[in-house]
Amino acid sequence: MLEEFSKTILEELDYRKEARNLDTMRENLQEFPLIVVPAPIHDYSSSKVLTMDFMSGKKITAVTKLEQIELDGGPLAEEVFRCYLKQILVDGFFHADPHPGNVLLTDDKKIALIDLGMVARISPDLQGKLLQLLLLLRLPSELTMLGKTLLNLDQVGRTLDPDFDPNASVRKNAAHLTQQRMLKSLPPVAVLY
Repeated sequence: MLEEFSKTILEELDYRKEARNLDTMRENLQEFPLIVVPAPIHDYSSSKVLTMDFMSGKKITAVTKLEQIELDGGPLAEEVFRCYLKQILVDGFFHADPHPGNVLLTDDKKIALIDLGMVARISPDLQGKLLQLLLLLRLPSELTMLGKTLLNLDQVGRTLDPDFDPNASVRKNAAHLTQQRMLKSLPPVAVLY
């Protein structure tokens, strides 16, 4: 996970890639009238400079209580979630850094998604599995704890050995783990003396 994150951050430093991400995202989200993505201005962009439409607005977390009262937030929240579900489950290409600084409430009461340097792709096979998982009434709490555990173990392994590769460890142990799972699933055998 850390290797993927490191690779993503390095890619984030090439603004031509971010400009292409903006183009792709704008195209993919055309059906959402309350969501805007700035258009890159390619003639004034390079690997070190990204020029794009200016988005006038404020961070979601900077919206005051009074503005929240005046804002019809329900449809906006629904549109944000619908657009992310489409990105993940249909397009297989999603804005992977939607923290409050990258999600703006525009002056005309739309949602702007900015900073598309960090995006991710999902294979159609994984999209199908995610859809099945999301259709459960509630995600199993074990998945949250499993994710937390694996992230912590990754950090422990890299602290002990900076060259530790958790993926290699999983591959190295996969056959033994599979054998153990199979043996555990077999019914007990009665031994007659």
